[in-house]
Amino acid sequence: MRRIPSLRKGHRVSVPGIPAAHKETDVPAGSPAARVKADVVRYLRAHRHPWNLRLHYGAFLAAFFGWIFLFFDWRMTLVFAAAHYILSWTGHFGFEKNKPASFRHPMLGFYAGFAWFFVRTYELGTGRSVLRHWEKEAAGLVDMQEKGEELI
Repeated sequence: MRRIPSLRKGHRVSVPGIPAAHKETDVPAGSPAARVKADVVRYLRAHRHPWNLRLHYGAFLAAFFGWIFLFFDWRMTLVFAAAHYILSWTGHFGFEKNKPASFRHPMLGFYAGFAWFFVRTYELGTGRSVLRHWEKEAAGLVDMQEKGEELI
């Protein structure tokens, strides 16, 4: 794969036509934080319908409680895991009309989904908008990843 000179480690993400990002979210393009942002943005592109997002929030809340209950009662973990998949797949097949990312990229769907869930919980708790800034910043990175171009 060819290297992208403007996206070497230490360089900032710059998308033409979009103003510079806020200081707290501006990260080098090759950093792990930039990759997480790009993966969360890719995750959000597959979850555009408002009801699908609501169902996925509930699904990841169930998954979060499933992980907690793993230490107390494994049967409840199974109930929460089933609830997670029922909610997620209802959102995809019923509203988005697409296949869940877990079918093609299970780890991406897992970690980007949880990253989105925690950031969204932060947004709901504080009233601050983080994901909107991430979408603006990472738009160029996501496009390059989807074309198969190397980021570092």
